[in-house]
Amino acid sequence: MAKRRAGIIPRKAVRQANQGGATRSTWELAGAFTLTELLITLLVVGVLAALLLPALNRSKARAKEARCVSNLKQIYTGFLLYHSDNHQFPGRISRQGKVWRSATFFGGTAGRDSNAPPAEYRPLYSYVAKGEVFRCPADVGIDTPNQSGVLLQPSLFEVWGVSYWYHERSTFGGLGDKKMEWVHKPSAYVLAAEPPAVAVGNRIVPPGVAGPMTTHYWHRARRPGTGDGYADGQRGPRVSSFLFVDGHVKFYDCTGQYTTTPTFPGEVEFEQ
Repeated sequence: MAKRRAGIIPRKAVRQANQGGATRSTWELAGAFTLTELLITLLVVGVLAALLLPALNRSKARAKEARCVSNLKQIYTGFLLYHSDNHQFPGRISRQGKVWRSATFFGGTAGRDSNAPPAEYRPLYSYVAKGEVFRCPADVGIDTPNQSGVLLQPSLFEVWGVSYWYHERSTFGGLGDKKMEWVHKPSAYVLAAEPPAVAVGNRIVPPGVAGPMTTHYWHRARRPGTGDGYADGQRGPRVSSFLFVDGHVKFYDCTGQYTTTPTFPGEVEFEQ
């Protein structure tokens, strides 16, 4: 029997006659590809992958946005239930001699920051059962320390237990301790959103004064993460989800607002 040569492609034995009339067994390739054919096949596969990958990424991005909308809708229900029981929107949290802003800690889980309030201290704790509702699927955190020196990585949710911010602060015309009737146009007034920007380090920005800021690129960004200043063209568009007082959710491209120095970058205009 002829000895089969090493190889991963199946071969078949062929009996051939030589000049003396005797026969000999040889092995020849059965349906093998040539090197050129393999290279062409790999090239075609590469081209198809390059064409399909952007579509796949867009599909993943849309799935994240859909989940983000669902989260904010459930959070909205929690706000309505809180308002029904307390006849106003949440204000500052004051427990055990400590005070926290509900703008940051209005719901969610405890997180790993020891300075953050426990989950049960947060206004929406009794109204939104699942802490995961407060996690934005696009949350990649902020890689610049905030005013308290806390590095919010790998995500806001893991550090603070919540990815979203509640429009509570009176400095920016917020809803803290306000009644629903105080808002004249609910469809144009922001209730909660993804955090658009924060002051850098310990350099506090006084009300009405523009200062050093970082912008956050989560949704639809080419390079998700934290950008310095008001705009980072290399990262792509700066898109945030906004929940309004009437309950609708919309994504806004706030990139244009980062070319200037607004008091509260990234938030759409609201009533005063």
